[in-house]
Amino acid sequence: MNEKLVIAISESINRIHERLRDNKDSFLDPMTQSSIGIDRNGVSITLTGSTLEEYRRILDRLLQEKDIKEKFSEKSLENILREVISKLYSLGDIDQTQVFLKNEFEKMRSKCKAQIVYIPIDGIFVYEQEVGSIQVGNILIEKITEEKLQSIIQKTRDITLSLSNNFYSSEDLIWMAQENEESLKNIFLNLVCAKYSITAEPTRAVELARRETGRSLDILRFAIPLLYQRKDNVRIEIEGDAGSGGWRHLIISEDSRFFSKGFNSSRQTFDINRKRLDALEKVGIFKLSELFQKKDPTDLEKNLIVALGWFSQSQNQTNLNSELLYLTICLEVFFSPERGERISEFISEGIAFMLGDSFEKRKEIKKKSKDLYDLRSKVVHGRGKPISEKDVYELQGITLGVIIKLIDNEIKFQSTQELREWIKDKKLGL
Repeated sequence: MNEKLVIAISESINRIHERLRDNKDSFLDPMTQSSIGIDRNGVSITLTGSTLEEYRRILDRLLQEKDIKEKFSEKSLENILREVISKLYSLGDIDQTQVFLKNEFEKMRSKCKAQIVYIPIDGIFVYEQEVGSIQVGNILIEKITEEKLQSIIQKTRDITLSLSNNFYSSEDLIWMAQENEESLKNIFLNLVCAKYSITAEPTRAVELARRETGRSLDILRFAIPLLYQRKDNVRIEIEGDAGSGGWRHLIISEDSRFFSKGFNSSRQTFDINRKRLDALEKVGIFKLSELFQKKDPTDLEKNLIVALGWFSQSQNQTNLNSELLYLTICLEVFFSPERGERISEFISEGIAFMLGDSFEKRKEIKKKSKDLYDLRSKVVHGRGKPISEKDVYELQGITLGVIIKLIDNEIKFQSTQELREWIKDKKLGL
């Protein structure tokens, strides 16, 4: 945190302090008005009105700093601000604001260490003896075997037993280590996890691990319709993001004489074995993985990542209408027309030129693409016949075809604008 920023933030905090001291912002009921309560360092204060606006400006300013945003979570930054504001209010010495601020940041920065984060994943089964682990994007997907778990347990045990203070006895620490060991065994043994390494404070490390895990699962979701049938109902997600992969049921007869409850699951796991790795290679998954690791992707590559996110969301939908909408949004990332052009016309022509290798084929693809894209409007406005599995399946195939073409990128487009210009040239017969 540079000196200029320290001075600017300190001045803003001092303005909050002065308004609080002068009581220029009356108390607002937090149930009915926007407010933030701070209760620490022996004081209880409420930020409302201009003090709350100033507080939010400070937070926004901090989050604009790249080094801070990468290492600190928003929650941690709020804790720093609340600590400094309450301490200043308690002691009343505005000359010490910069000192307070630097001290709190230094405390938090001391927690910015290299971290290894494990994020449990639902819907993936790793054949550990065949593939070990698999690098996807910036994470490593692996099964937590007995051997790996013992290594984790030993590290946590060493940390627990190294704690020394006047509150815990040696017996307490041993008991805590044993309880932790049992908990880890119950939760993580044989679980498939994303493993992510990052230097940041713990809360931010978890946030970034979840973000990168989500991005990497986007890559694998792209492969689902290429490797599985729709009836397999493959769903992969961060544990807890979209339920357990099944549903509970309760049946009560109308005469109140019978009931039944249970758990149903009809999903197949996304299996990772040697045969599957070869298939993933063929459909371009590892090219996508490399793309996520690039430091300076092209404009087209950035849009490919965005489109992949939308396609990924389509794979987690249980409603055909929602699945179709996500697929159309995915196509719009590449084919959004300029002002004055009909979007369905531009998208269908673009798809036809990309996927068709003859005039007749392009004509057929254009009509099919336009018909399917036009279903978007019917879904949004609730018009027309219900969307069918066939509609979604066909649109999914077209979308996959476009993405695969752009992954290969034989024409070497650098941006979506170049892609649009190429489509215009094709329309002119160039």
